[in-house]
This record gives sequence, structure tokens and C-alpha cells, in this order.
Amino acid sequence: MDVSTEARAFVYGLVAVSINLTHSLRTTETSSGLPCDPSVQVAQWASRALEAMSPVLLDEDVTVRRITTVQFLHVCLMGLRRHRLAFYYLRQAVSMVQMLRIDDASAIMASAGSFEQARRERLYWEVFVHERFYSISEQRTVLLLPLTRLPDLDDRFPYSVHHGFVQIIRLFLLIDSDFLAKWFATFHGVQDVTPDWIRAKHAEIDAESAGNDEEVTGLSEMQQADLVITKHWLRMLVWQIAMSKCLLSSEASERHMSLLFPVRISARLRELLTDISKQAIEVHGSGIQQKLFELTDTIGNVILTVPAASLEETRQRVGDFKFLYELWVSLPRPNTLQKELLQSKLEKLDVPVG
Repeated sequence: MDVSTEARAFVYGLVAVSINLTHSLRTTETSSGLPCDPSVQVAQWASRALEAMSPVLLDEDVTVRRITTVQFLHVCLMGLRRHRLAFYYLRQAVSMVQMLRIDDASAIMASAGSFEQARRERLYWEVFVHERFYSISEQRTVLLLPLTRLPDLDDRFPYSVHHGFVQIIRLFLLIDSDFLAKWFATFHGVQDVTPDWIRAKHAEIDAESAGNDEEVTGLSEMQQADLVITKHWLRMLVWQIAMSKCLLSSEASERHMSLLFPVRISARLRELLTDISKQAIEVHGSGIQQKLFELTDTIGNVILTVPAASLEETRQRVGDFKFLYELWVSLPRPNTLQKELLQSKLEKLDVPVG
């Protein structure tokens, strides 16, 4: 490839992330001499990207293409479960985004114009979403603050692409600094969490129309899967915060304050995901797998802990859990320890659902 090292690294990174997100669409046969195992292929192409990516030299500036390449590598490394290395490249992307001063729209307009401003703002939001998710999954602090506005509609892209992207941003905006502080406190430290805060956060999620039926209508199956799972994952995170502070009750009249709230989520998720293909889910990579695992694991804990009122209700709960488990385990490269954990819960339930 007779081009710049930055362009070469970008192409290699694009190949790596494409393989990483399209496992089930790929044949097990190869004519290129590369191994058929997609994980090995991802690692090989990611390594090529890293080898090709030279440092930013004294007479060079950070570019959108370089940041995008680093984001590709972050996604691939998360899929390969190299979480600490993924954090390193995520921080690189965050630092470079900050170097571009994308939060200062007037500076971009003065130096690059409206097209470049829109492109850089979309990139900023992309990195913002990845940083917020990583912060939740790995208990890391965040550096990027939300921009003052959402991306503008760009006529070069289909409206559905823009609309779906804006919706996922709106959902991740719900993970603010207060939310993160209370989430971190479920693992360590002391943080005051009141029932009123839990109610208010659930009300905020409910009031956000992103991910609702009327908002996802007209979007692709792939976009619908991401939005539906992400919104229910957010609800479950808030429920877990409440659970960690002993704020829940099996007799609570408010559904958000009930120990049985995850059971209701499982029934709704099954209803929404029944007609969505596995490919539409797996294309989102390890992030959506982790969200599904956390949802399924929490639901399993509740089913095992809180008795149902009847055998029929027990069967329904177990059926919903089994549906989510089978969906999760069918996705590429399920984590072995997580798989064993969910299997053990399924075995403990041991209730015929047919």
C-alpha cells in the first residue's frame, strides 16, 4: 500500500473492526492464507494497524482519521477482552479530541468551516458515548463533557442514520457526573443515595423518548436493537444502585422501587427482541453483549431470590430468562466465566418452560 502510514493504519483498523463486528456473516473458509478464527484475524489486523501508526511528529497535527483509527482499535481490544489496553487507546482518542478543541465551535468554524465542524462534532459524540460506557463497565472516571448541542442533520447521510445516532447520544447523556458518582459508590466509597433520587432518575429515563417505540419506528433493525437494549440497561443500572443501598422492597407499590422490577424488564425485553435477528445485535460488538449479560444476570438473581406467586408465573419468569440467556450465548465469543455463571443460575431454576 503506497500511501501514508496514517492512511495505512486507518485501513488496517477498518478491516479489524469490520471483522470484529460481523462474525456470523463471515465464511469459515479463507483464500488469503489468514486463519479462519475471527478473533485471530481481528488481532492480526489490529496489530498491523498499530505497527503502521507512527507517532504524531513535531510538524504534524492530530487528524480526524487518526482519532477514528484509535477508536477502531479500542473497539477491537474490547472485543478481544484486552480491557486495560482498550482503556489506553480510549484515553488516546479522548486526548486527541480535546486537542482539536471540538467543544469550541467558533474556533473550528474559523479554521475549517461548517463541514469540518459537523464531522468533528460527530466524532466527539462517538468518543463521548464510548467513554461513558467504559466508565460504567470498568469503573473509570470520564474526561469529556457533553457538547452544548447535538449533531445537526447532514443531507449526505440518510435521516434514519442521523436519527438513530442522536438517540443513542441522548440515552448516554443520562449518565451524568451524579449518576457516575452513585454508580461507583456501589463498588466502593460512600455516596448518599435517596429514594427520591432513584425515582427522579427513573422518571428522567422514562421522560427521554429515545429508544421508545415511536422513536425507533422507521429505524433499521440494527439501530432498534442498540436503542432498546441500551435503554433497559440504563433502567437496570439505576435499579442496581437502589438495590446496593437497600432501598427496594418486594411490596413496593412503585414499580421502580420494587425488587421485581427486573422481572418486568425481562418480559418487555423478550417481547421487543423476539423479532430482531441475532446479526442485528452482534454487529454492535462486545458492548451490547456486556449490556445483555448484565441484564440477564440481574434478572436471574431476582428470579432465584424472590418467589413467584404461582407455578405459572415461575414458568413465565424462567422462560423469559432462558430466552435472554440463549440469545446472549448465541452471540460471538461469549465470556467463559459469564457463561458458566448464567448456566449455573439456569440449572438452579430447573423449571420446565415448555
